[in-house]
Amino acid sequence: MKNQILDKQLSVDVNRCLHCGRCEEVCWNGVLTIGKDGLPQLAQTVPHDEWHMCWECQRCLAVCPVGALSICGKQPSDSLGAEWLPTPKQIDALLTNRRSCRRFRPENVEQDTISHILHVCGNSPTGSCNQLYEYTVIDDRAVMQKFTRILHDEMYEQAAKGIYPPRFTKEDLKVFREYYEQGEEFCFRGAPHLLAVHAPVGKGEWVFDTAIALTYVELAMTCYGLGFVYVSTPWAALQVCPRSRAFLQIPENHYITCLAGFGKPETPFVRGVQRSDAVKINRITGEKTKELYERKPR
Repeated sequence: MKNQILDKQLSVDVNRCLHCGRCEEVCWNGVLTIGKDGLPQLAQTVPHDEWHMCWECQRCLAVCPVGALSICGKQPSDSLGAEWLPTPKQIDALLTNRRSCRRFRPENVEQDTISHILHVCGNSPTGSCNQLYEYTVIDDRAVMQKFTRILHDEMYEQAAKGIYPPRFTKEDLKVFREYYEQGEEFCFRGAPHLLAVHAPVGKGEWVFDTAIALTYVELAMTCYGLGFVYVSTPWAALQVCPRSRAFLQIPENHYITCLAGFGKPETPFVRGVQRSDAVKINRITGEKTKELYERKPR
């Protein structure tokens, strides 16, 4: 028997379906249900009502144990299986070996590598599965050098008018200029590439989504042997440097999370740091909550 086409978005291989109901269980807003024939089906959706529509999260596809279900034009055979997940020890190594890179080799990272990393990191979680954030990347070192000069020049032009980036003072910019004139590019630490993650304000969770997406990229780049550094100074400068923001072609109504520089590290790190003893962990125990609620008012 051929696949049963239930909707333009959903199809089920009826010869493989186990009728286990897992797909229905993970559809949190109840759009996917099990019909009388025991097969999954999509309920009638309500246009422009996000609480009664398919969010295209693909959870149903991901949870099917035999790969009998496809949705949104996605085939289960094209997904990576859970057997490819790293081990806990490998995750420990990744998280302890990620380091800010402040020295980069003066060369470009291959564009295919950058594109692949950003494509994979598009799987980062977002509010309401909306995936509204966008990447803006400078993947050519010559363009990066041009942007860096424009940003520096405009930042000092604004400072001459008494306009400074948020949280920075006249003395701070004096130090930046001294570094710059000595050949030490302070804003991006000499990174050959720039990455900004931004999203429209007022839609989804634009602050959280962009921050999470940028963090995903950092960890992925660590795995690919690339250096990565979060840079707050140019992010602050963009708040008062309209020409520089226009250079990046980021819409005015978009929130920009912290910028980042990246590239091939001048000196790779070979081991992680040890900070476990310095981590502060506050645990809320049952005894603490019991004491709180049993405390008599004064």
